[in-house]
Amino acid sequence: MKRYLKQKSYLKQKMTIHITLSAIEKKLKAAETKICVIQRKYNNLLKMKQRLRKQKQKVLNDLARERLKKLISEKKLLSDLPRKERVVVKMIILLKIKSPKGYRHCAKHNLLPLPSVRSLQRLLRGVKCTYGLNMRALDAIKTAFAEISENNRIGVIIFDEIKLRETIDFNQTTYKFDGFVDLGEFTPTSQKQQLADHALVFMFVPFKFNWVQPIAVFASRGCTTARVIGFTCDGATSNKKAWQELGISGNLRVFKNSFTHPLDANRKVFAFGDQVHEFKCIRNNLEKKEICQYKGQLVKYKFFEDLYNVDVGNAGRRVVPRLTEAHINPTPFQKMSVKLAVQLLSRSVACGLKFYRSLGMHQFRESESTEMFAMDMNCFLIYSIRNYLRKLLKEFDVILSDVENNFATRQTLESLRVTVRSMLEMAEYLWDTAEFSYILTSKTNQDAAEMLWMEYLTAYTKDIRNLAREERKKTANLKTAAQHCLRDKMQMSDAILDHESDHSYSTAGSDKCI
Repeated sequence: MKRYLKQKSYLKQKMTIHITLSAIEKKLKAAETKICVIQRKYNNLLKMKQRLRKQKQKVLNDLARERLKKLISEKKLLSDLPRKERVVVKMIILLKIKSPKGYRHCAKHNLLPLPSVRSLQRLLRGVKCTYGLNMRALDAIKTAFAEISENNRIGVIIFDEIKLRETIDFNQTTYKFDGFVDLGEFTPTSQKQQLADHALVFMFVPFKFNWVQPIAVFASRGCTTARVIGFTCDGATSNKKAWQELGISGNLRVFKNSFTHPLDANRKVFAFGDQVHEFKCIRNNLEKKEICQYKGQLVKYKFFEDLYNVDVGNAGRRVVPRLTEAHINPTPFQKMSVKLAVQLLSRSVACGLKFYRSLGMHQFRESESTEMFAMDMNCFLIYSIRNYLRKLLKEFDVILSDVENNFATRQTLESLRVTVRSMLEMAEYLWDTAEFSYILTSKTNQDAAEMLWMEYLTAYTKDIRNLAREERKKTANLKTAAQHCLRDKMQMSDAILDHESDHSYSTAGSDKCI
């Protein structure tokens, strides 16, 4: 009986194992069939991928061919336009350059039939922008002065230098690399492979017209038919070295503020310093020394500090409301601000000192000399901007001739002596020989060059921001695409591993099980 039961149990186990093996074999066949289907789909996807890649390459080749044809047609676009249409295009480009906001407003509201910005960019790509002598600018000046009298052609050349970051950029318009030393046709062969770290611009500023023309890095020797009687630069070391080479000196022992024109012995070329820059140096020197001498009297910086401290305490009733902490205790960056220097040594501050002194406040005793200094500096600045009277200028020339005055550094005083004397002599020359009735002395400072650099830097910074934004966008797109690709590969790998784990057995082991 026991043997029968054991045999029956054995047969039952054998039947169970047989049924299990049959089920496993069915699953194995189904899995093999599924794997074949997946493999077939995978091969089809690979073929589709190769076919799409070939189609994409063909489309890109067609686009490149069309783009090349378009570039060739755009190159001839301006030359094929009639003269009147070219003038209209130039006016539209000038409108876009001078007022981008106004251009967008006119285009948005259909006030003018304006082309798209991209079309203008394509047209501007045909304009060559090279270093060296800008012959087109000189021709433009020559054309502007063609029917103008000799006396109305007088002006000055100003030049300024700016420090640049050493870098190499690829110019997509010229297909060349920018960033190397480039002096036009006069570039030395030994310097063509050197990186540039400075940029120098020369500009012509006429006295009788309200325009400024950059003429690149070299001055013309009569090609523009303009009469240059002066040049302006700031107090940089390289500029002072140029003064020495030309014989210009503000030292009272060997004073010289002009030199004979190299092509005309009857004319002089006057040297000018940047008055606004020198005014800023005066203010910084007074803050540094705290006590200076002016017209034989002491000027104390503490009176400005006391004025601010007392005036701030009168909330709502301030005498000098524009005076702030930045005027009294400026940071190193704020010391470079001309606006703060001008507002400190101004008429309103001088009146504030006088007002509190008239109240009998002990902090402002003996502040008359400081008040006089601020008022004189204010008058000199007003002269430097628009005034055509020369009385104050002659008085200031006498003050600068006093060696005991130390309200500015030696270099600043020498530059002021040269500037003031050049203004006086140039004014006499223009009034006597060129029939000038007035002179706008602001034409002799570097405001035009500074504004030009500001426009260039603003445009460059805007381009850098746009490039950075595009790079971030491209990086984000690449990152997203990489994540999707990695996710798809991981899903496919997981599916394959699942199939392998479900069917990782061998039918040869069934005999051992039995």
